[in-house]
Amino acid sequence: MTAPSGVVLTPIAFHVVMAGGGIPPGLEPQSPQPPYLLYPAVNDDGGAARAAASAANALIGATRTVLLKDLNRPRTTRELARRHCLAESTVAYHLGILHRSGLATRVREGRNVLYQQSRQGATLLVSAD
Repeated sequence: MTAPSGVVLTPIAFHVVMAGGGIPPGLEPQSPQPPYLLYPAVNDDGGAARAAASAANALIGATRTVLLKDLNRPRTTRELARRHCLAESTVAYHLGILHRSGLATRVREGRNVLYQQSRQGATLLVSAD
């Protein structure tokens, strides 16, 4: 049997980072399929989302903007680290800055510390949109 020629281009909506690299389960090529390339699917909204994100990014930085957006409900440092493929120490550093600047609140619940957007944090994100 002859292997097909060419490369299959596959857009993906969600970027998955596998520990140690690799391909997410279920997306492994089956032989004799041709090689393929995964690339991020892009929503072409005329750049409005990029402009809004860049306004918040310019003020507080890209990582803090992403974390602050994800604090639309209470989350722990560990949960954020897993969701964004960051070290817990990195997330803790950025959450400390967001908390000290009044953009995030924190509440101890048992052994966990939960962070969430403050009013000012939500306002910043809305005004940047």
